[in-house]
Amino acid sequence: MVKDSEHGLEVGLGWAGAMRPGEYGPLAAYAEKAGVDSLIVYSDLMFQPPLGPLLEMANATKSVSLTLGCLTPFTVHPVEIAGQLAYLDAASDGRATLGLVRGAWLEKLGLDQRRTITAIRETCEIVTRLLSGDRSGFDGKVFTLGEGLGLQYSPRRTEVPLTIGTWSPKLASLAGELADEVEVGGTANPDMVEVIRRMTMVGTEMAGRPSDALEISFNPMLVIDDDGEKAEALARTMGAMYVAVVGAHDPTVELDPEMVGKMNALIADDDHEGAGRLISPGLLRKFLICGTPSDAIDHLLELEEAGVDRVYLGNPFGLDEDTGLRLLAEKVLPGLRSRGSREA
Repeated sequence: MVKDSEHGLEVGLGWAGAMRPGEYGPLAAYAEKAGVDSLIVYSDLMFQPPLGPLLEMANATKSVSLTLGCLTPFTVHPVEIAGQLAYLDAASDGRATLGLVRGAWLEKLGLDQRRTITAIRETCEIVTRLLSGDRSGFDGKVFTLGEGLGLQYSPRRTEVPLTIGTWSPKLASLAGELADEVEVGGTANPDMVEVIRRMTMVGTEMAGRPSDALEISFNPMLVIDDDGEKAEALARTMGAMYVAVVGAHDPTVELDPEMVGKMNALIADDDHEGAGRLISPGLLRKFLICGTPSDAIDHLLELEEAGVDRVYLGNPFGLDEDTGLRLLAEKVLPGLRSRGSREA
């Protein structure tokens, strides 16, 4: 994916699919017109599968990249992943990318995820073989592809960019070995850049790749409004779960165990607003981007300075989604690129 010519940081938007059919296309067209670089729909458990929304987006756009986000081979077989990817790539005229993850909350389905690294490595291998037309077969420890099996159609491209999403050192190392991008979800913490870079370097060095071969992306929630205090209040309520859950994976953040215990208890009682009130402003901004549009620009520039290549901003975007997207389009993106050009 090619970076914006005027500003180094790419800005994308991300959703877990929950809208009605027909709503994704206009949203994607608006985002593209506003200057967003990429769109991603996540395959989070019990949300809509991402292929349908992304096909709507492909039909409504011309240039943005479109990512099948956080597919996991524990719920979607690698053969099906290859097929979905090939179809989206054809429908978008070569704009598809693939995002693979271990997958969260899958214990609720009784799935065994103990062989995560092997499963994702073999998924990459099978997808690569199918897209390239290799029919020699594959006999893995988790997945098998019989000799002679291959796609019964010609894919648009034989190679498609790969993103691996993770907080895990082992999976980050695999990303360094195989992927084009590593994505860290639920963080807006500049200090995490060097942490994830060190994790991926194990894999890049093993594969003989340069350390900068892998791009780094973050996936923080965005809540902005001209009234920064209202935006922060909503961010606290909606972001409490991220602080309580994701915070345990961030080695640069020290969380008070007593506070986390209180937060978890409040969240269990569905009192997210109460849990959010326990979070300090500084801690909140380690996990999401909130406040005024100017606050968001400052935060994004800080992430760029730290070495983030791309951010996928997650909804609600603002006090309501339409207002948040309008402020992003009218104030944040123009201000980000204007300031970035002057400061470069």
